[in-house]
Order: sequence, then structure tokens, then C-alpha cells
Amino acid sequence: MSESSSHPFDAAQALAALLPAALLVWFGPGAPLRDVPTTASTAAGVAALATLIPAALLVARRTPLRARGLVPLLIVITIAELGARTVAVDSFEARRALLTLWTGLALYLCGASLADRGRAVLALGLACLSLALTLPVLTFDGPAGVLGNTGDLSEAALPGALCGLGVFLAGTGFVRVLGLAATLVYAWYVASVPVWTGVVSLGFAIALGIVLSLKHRPLARHARLGLVACLLLALPFGWRAVRADRPAHATPAASALAPPPAGGGVEFRLRTARALPAMVLDHPFVGVGPGQFQAAFPPYRDPAETLVSSLQRREPTPIEVEHAHDDWLEGFAELGLVGGAAWALFLALAGLRALRALFARDVMRQTLGLATVALLTSALANAPLLYGVASAPIAFLVLGALAGGPEGKNEGKNEDDAQRPKRRLAPLLPLACVVLLAVRASAAYDFVRHGAALSRLARITVEMNGETRLRSTRLGPILDDALDACPDSVAALSQRAQLERARDRSGAERLVREQALLLRPWNFEHLVGLGSLHARGKNFGEARRYYDRAGEIDATSPVLLQNRTQLALDSGDSDALIDALAELEREDALEPAWVRRAGAEQLLRGRPGLAHFLLSKLDARYAVHDPNVSYQLAQEHRSAGDKLLADGLLANAQLLFAREHIADRKPEVAIRNYRQSVRVSRDYIEGGAHLVRLEMAAAQVQAEKTEDARTTLEGFEATAAELIELPTWAGQALLDAGLLR
Repeated sequence: MSESSSHPFDAAQALAALLPAALLVWFGPGAPLRDVPTTASTAAGVAALATLIPAALLVARRTPLRARGLVPLLIVITIAELGARTVAVDSFEARRALLTLWTGLALYLCGASLADRGRAVLALGLACLSLALTLPVLTFDGPAGVLGNTGDLSEAALPGALCGLGVFLAGTGFVRVLGLAATLVYAWYVASVPVWTGVVSLGFAIALGIVLSLKHRPLARHARLGLVACLLLALPFGWRAVRADRPAHATPAASALAPPPAGGGVEFRLRTARALPAMVLDHPFVGVGPGQFQAAFPPYRDPAETLVSSLQRREPTPIEVEHAHDDWLEGFAELGLVGGAAWALFLALAGLRALRALFARDVMRQTLGLATVALLTSALANAPLLYGVASAPIAFLVLGALAGGPEGKNEGKNEDDAQRPKRRLAPLLPLACVVLLAVRASAAYDFVRHGAALSRLARITVEMNGETRLRSTRLGPILDDALDACPDSVAALSQRAQLERARDRSGAERLVREQALLLRPWNFEHLVGLGSLHARGKNFGEARRYYDRAGEIDATSPVLLQNRTQLALDSGDSDALIDALAELEREDALEPAWVRRAGAEQLLRGRPGLAHFLLSKLDARYAVHDPNVSYQLAQEHRSAGDKLLADGLLANAQLLFAREHIADRKPEVAIRNYRQSVRVSRDYIEGGAHLVRLEMAAAQVQAEKTEDARTTLEGFEATAAELIELPTWAGQALLDAGLLR
């Protein structure tokens, strides 16, 4: 009995197993990933739901399975389930990671069930999916395509690009054209963008095939086609080198082809890998939990890597690292030593099977071997299996197809399955996969709903002052739908916090940010956000606590340093202000626009000492405590259209004039200047600057107008910090008049 004949509905099984990937790469109407900002979780949900179909078909077929390397994968899933229940804090990401593993297991079994006919259909289907991903972005779509990321796109299209070689060699007619086109279009795409992981992975697999073909003739045809693909890999590099010598106008296409900063991706990955052992050793048994890398890794980040990731601070807010960008290390990072070792063993066994397959006589097995080599090479610099958007269902399917067929000395022999019980998988495992995926169908559907809700954000953007912003009036219902589907989505909670801040609802914003920190305790955005909230509420001690925690993640972040400086200004801590400004200057992050705004705000609040010290960083003239100089500068800034700083300088001039009159024992004259200062500040501070009102009340006491002083102080109660900042004479006058509690 031949292998093909022993597997009824083999082609149908292959087509069904391709359904999850086909849905994810679909770019037409109703594309599930179109405009979705959370592609990884949405893709996990779509793939899990779609995998129910091929998994159910596998159970119905009752096909005997030989799935090599399955035990390490089952160990990985067991430890992941344990970690999700014991140590995981980000429940959203834990569900996503578990869905990916269970979906991967089901597709691995589906791939292992395929015989000759099924593997041929699988290879053709993957080649078509590769074309569907790469051809549109080279013609009418952006370089990232429907997946929204060039790396995700190249990972998903890579196995199909190598399968195209086998389709060309084994197919006929138009099928051969499709196969070769998949390989060549992919080679042109990854070299043109460029996507370096795709270039290296494709190039390495082809180079390995060429080297092995020197002693193994069946690989020679693959090698010759591979040389053509290598030529296409080289052409775009030469084209860019020629273009680099010619001045050209910037176009969207040229921007898409522009290379990333040299060495940035490599340095980022190396520094991330060096930081991982410390995290693994701190969590050796079950790791930090599946999908918890983003939540747990920030304290272990190398500051130099943070600098690289932020493009040398051109991106001021630290970009969180979502995963290890290395599937071989990701298992150790999230699942500890035992889970990581089991995962690495699973990948290593797949690699050994791929090398054996290159010596097979069957074209499709050779092809799947090359695809697996490329996939595992890509996994050294990214996460196509554990975090890939569309690549995960493809990768597990390819590994399963290679694990299930004949291998080594048994290749080509008819085999009576009844005589090889050890090579059969227990029939309950496919059924268990279906049941467990069905149990998780609700979570998968929630991910889909969550992604669909957030995809509507793309339709409510508006251009304002050259920046793309969201229409806040329409943002609320979208976030309500997203959080109804997944209340533990940090992405949606972050948007909700920004919305509450725009609505000036500090209490609601605080609750949202605290909820986000429960899920990701080291989230820089929410640590700084909560610090700012407490600073605005004059709770300076709590503000420092949150800023200190954010500093453990990225002590030199311009955003954090500016917030620390603002905190020093708000609390009136001159020593802290000196230190904060020195740190900003040391990091070359002292922005003139921020200095002008912050200095103007301090002038309006009646703090000339702090304001003059801050503004002197821009111009030495601001350091002069002379009301006439301040008045002159106010006129200059008003003529230049800088109303905020002009008003601040005018309020400051009136305050300094008033203090001169107080020194000359002319409180009646000083009162008029104080009123002018308060009147200017009232446009920015409700009731006017508190400190200036306190000084004016003290001047009224000195002018024997105590009732006027009481009226001046109506409507607010001075804080202890404000009383400390008052000039000694003012505090004493108010105290003697019984106006201070």
C-alpha cells in the first residue's frame, strides 16, 4: 500500500490546514488584519478559530500519525500552561501566547498527517500565499502590506518562497510559473526593501543547497534555481548603489526602499540577547510566563540597547521590546530553563530532519527541508513561531509536514502502520487539540473583536498642525468596544488613559493607568503618566516614587528628565532643579521650546528665581532680576508673537516693580503692581497666581487695609509649600494679621 493511497482526503487536509494563513494574508475586502494596530493578538484569534476546521477534519479522517519531535513541544505547552496560571501578570498576552502554541500544535499534527499528495498541495499553497503577500506590495500597496510590518510579511512569505522551487521542479504548465514567481518575487522584495532577516535566511538556505548539491545530485536542480534567486537578491543592492551616486527627489517609493540605520538591528539583538541570562536565572523554573517578555524584561534592558531602539533619542519615548527577537532564546526567556531547553530541542530536531530531507530523493521533501532551514535561520533573528503574525501557522504547518513523512533509510519504502505502533500518535491527541481549541474559541473571538474595534481608529484620524491625531469625540465608543472584548488590553488602556487626560478627568485617568500597571508593572508610559498625575495634584512624594521607578527602566529618557525638571519646578525645589537641568544638558535633551514654556509658566506663578534660572539656559539676559529688563523682553516677545512668554515676563516685571516699592516702604504703590501681575496671570491660572496674591495681601496689611487683604485671599487656601516660598516679610505680615491658619 503506497503512502498516498493510505491517506484519503489528503489534498483536502492540506487545503484546510492552509486556511488560517490564507485568512491572515488576505488583503481584499474584509481583511481581518487591515488597519489593526494589535496584529499579533488578532492574528492569534483568527488563526485559532480557523484551525478548528483542519483539526476537526484530522479527527474525522482518523489518519495514523507519525509526528517526530512532538514530545518536546508537549513539554513546552505544559510548562506554558503552568506559567500562565502561576506567574503571568499580563493575562492578555498569556492568552495570546497559549493560543499560538495550541494552534501551532494542531497545525503541526495536520502537517504530519499529510502524504505525498498533501505535501505537494501544501507546497503549492504556500507558494501562492507568498506571492499574495509580496506581489501586491511591489505593485500597489505599501512595503509592509496588510500585515503592517515588513519583518512580519517577510517571515510569513519565506517558507512559500522556498516551496516555490519544488513547485517549479515538480509541477507542470502554469503551476511551474507560479512556483518560480514565488521565489523570484520574494527575493526581489526582501532585497529591495531591504529586510535583512529575509535576505540572510533565503540566501543561507540557497547557499546550503548549492554546497550540498556538489556531492548530491538530486539537489542540483534546486541549486541552479537558487543561483537565479541569489542573482535577484544582488540586483537591488547594485541598483541602490548606483542610485546613491545620483541626487534624486524624495518619493514615497524611494523612502520605502531606504535602508534602516546601519547595524541598528544587529546591535539591538545582540544587546538584548546579552541581557536575557540575568532574567532567565532570576526565573529558572517556569520562567516569567508565556507572552510575558514585554512585561518582565524592562528592568534587564541594556541602556545602550534602549538608545539604539530609540534611534539615538530621535524617538524620545522608550519603545518597549515585545519579544526576544530570537525564537531559539524566546523559550528560555519566557519558560525558564526546562521549558527553554525543550523548545530549543524541538527546533534542533526540526533542523536535523531538514538536513536529512535535503538528501531525500523526493523533490517535495527536499523543498520542505530548504524551507525549514530558512525558517529556523530566520528564527535566530526574529520570532516567526512564537510571535509571528501570519508566520506562526505557516511555520508549525511546515515543521509538521516535514516531521510526518518518511525519513532516512525508511524513505521510499511502503510501510504497514500496524507493524509500527511506536510511530503512531495516540488518536486522542488530535481530539484533545480540537476540544482545547474549542474551549478557547471564546478567547480567540474576543481577540478578533478587540482588533476589529481598534481598527476603527484609522478611520477617525485628523490632520492637526501637521500631526495625525485622533478625533476624541469618536474615540470613546471604540475603546468601550475594545475593552468590552478584552478588559486587560494594555494597548486599549493606554488609549483610554490618553482620552481621560484630554477630558481632564484625572481620577479616571489614574484608575486606568493603575490597571495597566497591574498588567505590566514596568510600563514606562504609565509610570511617567502616574507621576505626572500626582505632580499636578501637588502630591510630590508619590510623583517622585513613580519617576524613580521609571528611572530604573530608562534613567536618561528625555521625557522622564523633563518631567523630573517640571516636578522640581512645581515643588519649588531649587537643588533638584539644578540637578535635573544639568542632566538634561548632559543628555543634550534641553529643548528650547520646553524651556520657554516652562519658564513662562513659572513667571506667571510668581516664581522669578526659578524662572530666571531656567530661562538663563537660553539667554543670559533672562538671568537679570530687573523689572525694566523683564518689561523690555516682554515687548520683544509680544512683537515676535510669543504671547505666553510675553505675558509671563510682563507679570514678572510687575511683581519685581512691586517688590522694589515694598523695599522702599511704599506698600500702596506696590499694591497696584501686584494687581497688574495677578490680572495677567489670571488668563492662565484660575484666580491668578497664588504666590502673588499672598504677597499682595501682605502689602495690603502693611498699608493697613486688612479687610482688603481678606478679600484678596478669598477663594483659595495657601499650601504649606507656598507659604515656605513667600518672602519673610510677607509671611510675617500675614501671620501678625491672623490671616494664616
